[in-house]
Amino acid sequence: PERSGAAAAPAREQPADADITTYLLARGADPLSLGADGKTPATLAQTCGHWLAAEIMQAWSHRDQQSAKLRHDH
Repeated sequence: PERSGAAAAPAREQPADADITTYLLARGADPLSLGADGKTPATLAQTCGHWLAAEIMQAWSHRDQQSAKLRHDH
């Protein structure tokens, strides 16, 4: 069956997911926390095809790791 409207938008068009992801990360959400299923939000986003949200979470995690390293080195 052919889909129409917002449901038909290709997976590569995910601005709402990106906005929500950024909002939650800015307020302290941990993209590497494990859920009850043993998966991280970043893993779930990638598995479900939310590539932009997954990329944002990976970049955020990398940034946090770099910041922690810099704090430790000084």
